[in-house]
Amino acid sequence: MSQVIARATYRNPWADAYRSLVTEQPGRDHRFELVRVASAVSWDSGERLTEDEIRERVEVLTR
Repeated sequence: MSQVIARATYRNPWADAYRSLVTEQPGRDHRFELVRVASAVSWDSGERLTEDEIRERVEVLTR
């Protein structure tokens, strides 16, 4: 798998978690940039979170 595809595959659950959270709690919709940056930092640092960990991180980032 190419690095570009691997990176996109890792970052998609971050966007999915954000979209799900905003659907449930629309007042959090102004924080996507924090989630986008956090997903990039996570990938670049070599951190590989599970989907549950990603959902928890997104929840914290959007408070």
